[in-house]
Amino acid sequence: MISAASLAVAPEVAARWAERLSRGERIRIRVRGRSMLPFIPSGAELVVGPCPAGELARGDVAVVRTGAGVLVHRVDSAGADSITTQGDARVRADGPFPVAAVLGRVERVALGPFGYATSGVVGRMAAAAAERMRRLLALASAAS
Repeated sequence: MISAASLAVAPEVAARWAERLSRGERIRIRVRGRSMLPFIPSGAELVVGPCPAGELARGDVAVVRTGAGVLVHRVDSAGADSITTQGDARVRADGPFPVAAVLGRVERVALGPFGYATSGVVGRMAAAAAERMRRLLALASAAS
């Protein structure tokens, strides 16, 4: 397992992740931060699989290389040339990022002996709940 903070990843670590994912391997990373609460808590271990950027869809959780390191956020929109992402607990979207910056897609979140897939029913429910939470955060932010 590779352990690193979600935004404070050294470029050489991100390059190793990209290399392993490009070979079709899955990697495990441990994230820090609160931007994906409640779906991905700080300290959760993520299983990340390879994913061509063209296969990303709104609601997927992507691992994206940024100028600051690596970002793990939900896909807000995906186009032919770029994607935008947004943390579940954030009001504003990130990006756009070029599709070449996409390292992979989160397939599973593990919390100790428990875990859940990020696709299927659980993933769709989490994406819908995150969207509602972002709307509420935006309303609260606008009201203050």
